[in-house]
Parts: sequence; structure tokens; C-alpha cells
Amino acid sequence: MKKCVLVLASLAMFASVLFAATVAPAGAQGIYVVTSSDGSGSGPGTIRDALESGQTTIVIDDAVGTIFIDAPLVYDGTEALRVYGNGVTIDGDGLEDTLLEISEGVDLALFGITFDDGGGYSLGAEVGTAGVHVIVPSGVTGTVDVTLNGVTVRGVGGHGIWIDDNDGSSASVHVSATGVLVEDVGFGEFDRDGIRVDETGDGDITFTSRWSNFIGVGADGVELDERGAGSVFFDVLASNFNDNGDYCIGVDPENPSGSEEAECVEDDELDLDDGFDIDEADGGAISGTVRYSSADDNYDEGFDFDEAGSEGIDVSFTGVTANGNIDEGIKASEEDGGSLVASLRNTQVLNGQDNDGVEFEELGDGDLDVEARRLVSTGHDSSGLKLVEEDQGTLTADVRFSTLAGNGEDGLELEEVDDGDLTANVRWSNLAGNSDYGIQAEAGGASGTVTTTFVTLAGNGAGATDFTNIS
Repeated sequence: MKKCVLVLASLAMFASVLFAATVAPAGAQGIYVVTSSDGSGSGPGTIRDALESGQTTIVIDDAVGTIFIDAPLVYDGTEALRVYGNGVTIDGDGLEDTLLEISEGVDLALFGITFDDGGGYSLGAEVGTAGVHVIVPSGVTGTVDVTLNGVTVRGVGGHGIWIDDNDGSSASVHVSATGVLVEDVGFGEFDRDGIRVDETGDGDITFTSRWSNFIGVGADGVELDERGAGSVFFDVLASNFNDNGDYCIGVDPENPSGSEEAECVEDDELDLDDGFDIDEADGGAISGTVRYSSADDNYDEGFDFDEAGSEGIDVSFTGVTANGNIDEGIKASEEDGGSLVASLRNTQVLNGQDNDGVEFEELGDGDLDVEARRLVSTGHDSSGLKLVEEDQGTLTADVRFSTLAGNGEDGLELEEVDDGDLTANVRWSNLAGNSDYGIQAEAGGASGTVTTTFVTLAGNGAGATDFTNIS
């Protein structure tokens, strides 16, 4: 798996170089060519002139190299904007402000551009800006498309890329990231992410990531926050969400000082962040796939999906690693009437520090249905795979060809708390050497059945199995 992650990282770096070379079609009409490296003035040939005059297709000459700016670049046009950077760097050089602002919620496509504000931000700096900030006013309808191709954002105090629909428009937001690198951002203020999408109205969020890296971010590598009636859809391939979430590490929970530092403390613990975080708080669902990607060494969860509305969660992980995270490597929680359906295939989750390796919990009336094929989840402080169904629904688990061994509690932990049935089938798997049980299963007020076939249950500290109301 380590070799696989290295290959993915190499592919992502290659993609960044490849996509950075993208240029506008030769001979295309209505193109403004930026030929000046002057980022402070607005004379002919400057990027500021192009944006302020409402140009919709901008090509930066590949000889420009770096454009230093002393104030945010702003586009307030009402037509879609496309910028072909040809490898240019937009350098804020410690601007402590947004580098590019799109103020009217139009479609945006960026190709081959680096945004860099120099970094060096630290706890309590109160620089809550963004590298790229797309504002969606309340009257926008339809879908706002943000296409990022060969884009790098680094050294920004706030969000790396922020799609901001906090005014509650009815529009949906679609973000496509290909060959994107976001690193060393989010250290200027609390809760600033690599990519952040805030969607508070009726629209959906759709997020696609290909060959992209979100690493070393103060808060979440990527956060999709859907607080309205819409759903969240995602498709992630060959992307990495690693080493994120440590903005608050320098705070003493017993003695926080200052407004920003105080925000870091929740229930007497530091509020650390995840690799890839999805929150859906109203009537919509969470649905998507993660393939051949990683969420390693994050300071909270690796993948953390929470759905609190009336619909459910349907997610699959294939060829994924989630190693060395402080909290769960993979966690999904459904709190209302919907069901939670999850698939894990050829996935590795190792050495979680404070919790379970993988946890799925259904807290409302829906069902919990989990399929694991060739899951390796070992070396965690708690259980390797934990499944909890707390209300009226049923719990169904199918585990095959998996290794849930050497954990601080159980290999496989199953809890059906209320009246629903519990049915688990474990085959051709290794659940040995855990501190408590190989399989711990408890059915609440209804029936429970656990079937094991060619399962290794040797060397568990408290015993092979611990069954309550299980036949």
C-alpha cells in the first residue's frame, strides 16, 4: 500500500505539471493576452486590466512567469471567466488578503496557475482570507461550476479555495479539481481548509477530484458543508488528503487565551481537523466514491462523513489508505431517518492513535449495511471495525478476506442497540491478537446472528468472541 500511495503522489505531481501547460485554443476569438508582470498597476497588458474590464477569456503569456500583487485581484463580471495561466505564479508576498476574488458567483475555470502568499502564518494571526474566493450572491440560480486544472495554492492564511454560498442562494455548486495541489494554507485563522465549499440554500454540492493533493492544511484538507436542502455527491480518484488539521496544536486546553485560541477548545479538548470532511445537515443525502486515494496522518479523522437530515449515506472506498490518523481513519455517521450503506474493498487502515480504525454508525431509524472485502484494519487503540445501529433499523455486516487483528479492543465490534435485527457473516478472515475479543457482538431487543467461516480467532486477550443475544 505504501508503494501504491507513492505512485499516486507521483501521478498527482505529474498531472500538476501536465495540466499547467494547458493553453487557450489558437486563433480563438475574444481572448485577452496578459503580457505584463505588473500586478499592482492596471495598464494595458496587465491581469488587473483584464479582470477589471470584464474580459471573459484571459491567457497569460508564458514569458510572464510571476505576477506580484499588492491588492486582491477582483472579477465582478456577470459572464463565466476562464484564465489560462501557462504556469504563472500570482504572488501576494505576504499580502494577508484574498489573492483572487470572483464576486458574482459566475462559472470559473482556472488552468495552470499558482497562487502563493508566502506562508509563515501561525496560531492567532487572524488572517481569514483565501487564495481563490468565489462568492455566490443570494440571487444566483442554476449551477456554479468551478473548474481547477493544474492549479496550486500555497502559503495562504485562510482557505486555499473557498466557494462561498453563505447567502443561501438556490444554486448548486460543482467543483472539479484535476492535478490540483493545495499545501501550507489555513494557518492564519481557526477552521480554514484547503478547499472549502459552503452551500446553505437548496442546491447540491458535487465534488470531483482527480490526481490532486491536499496536504499540510491547518484545518480540513477538503470540507464540503451542505447546510440546506440539497445533497452532497463526490467522486475522488488518485488523490491524497494527508497531514492536515493541526492549526490548534499549540493551544493548551486548560488555559486558552485570545478569541481564536478559545475557538480551538471544545469539551475541554482541542478541535482538530480531518483529511476529507463532509457535513450534510438538512434534507439531502451523502453519496460518492473514493478510489485509490489516501487520507494519512491527519490530526482528527482521515475521512469523516456526517449526515443529519432525513436521507442517508451511500459511500464506497476502493484501494484506499487511511493510516496514522489520530482519530478514526474512516468514519461515517447518519443521525436521522435515512440508512447508511458502505462498501470497503482493498482498503488499508493502520495505526490509529485514539480510536477505532473504521467506524460506521446509524443513530436514527434507518438501516446500517456494511460490506468489507480485503479490508486491513490493525494497530488501533480501539477496534479495527466498529458498526453501531442505535435505533429501529437493522444491522447487516458481510466481512470477507479481511484482517482485523492486533487492535487495542476488538477486531470486529457490532452493536444493535434497539429493536432491529443484527446479521453478520464473517468469512476467510483474520481476527487474531486483539486485546479484547476477535468479535464482540450485542443485539438489543431483537434477534442476532453471527456466522463465521474459516476465521482465525486465536490470541485475543479476553477471548475469541463475546456475544449477547446472538445465536
